[in-house]
Parts: sequence; structure tokens; C-alpha cells
Amino acid sequence: QAGVDLARIEDCVKVILEELAKVSSSKIEEDELNKAKQYIKGRITLELEDTRSVAWNFGSQELLEKIIRTPEEIFKEIDKVTTADLQKLSQDLFVNNKLNLAVIGPFKEESKFERIFKL
Repeated sequence: QAGVDLARIEDCVKVILEELAKVSSSKIEEDELNKAKQYIKGRITLELEDTRSVAWNFGSQELLEKIIRTPEEIFKEIDKVTTADLQKLSQDLFVNNKLNLAVIGPFKEESKFERIFKL
């Protein structure tokens, strides 16, 4: 998501699409993946410091997944992710026919955004 000056919305969408294309076509570095893993695990740890968040986490796991995993189990799954996994996933996901765009603002003309998606 992005908050953008209305005059620059087209440039913003183009840049986002270009960055997604880079992700799916370039090699993901191991140190970058490790930083991301540590960031995610840190966020989970901080979020679970609050009793309400713990209840929300376990409740949503039970309702949505029918299984409750401890943070340690989740961390083990995060640690299993490889750069090859991410590369494959990004090549599957970040293609124009699978992308969606929601623009909130005073825009009446869909065609200018459709043109951007055909980069």
C-alpha cells in the first residue's frame, strides 16, 4: 500500500510494478533473507507480549487453520524457507495476470491504469 500525491499515482504504480519484476527476476541474497526472517520473528515476538494478542493469535489459528502452533514451531517453519523457495514463489506470484490494484481517490478513468499493467 502507498499514500501518494494524486499527480504522481501513475508513476507510483509503475515503480511498484518495476520493483515486483526485479524481485521475480533477480537472485535473492542469503543475508537479505536472513534479515527478513529475523525481522518477522522479532515482530511475532513483540506482538505476543500482550495477552490479548496471544489470545487473538491462538484463536485465529484455531478458527482458520484448525491447528495451534507455538511461536517456536512457527519460527522453525520460517527458518526452513530458502532463497530458492522465494524465487520460485515470486516467479509464480508477481506476474501481471495475477496482480490486483485498488486505487482509492478521484479517478474515473480505468484505462490509464490498465495501460500501466501492460508494461
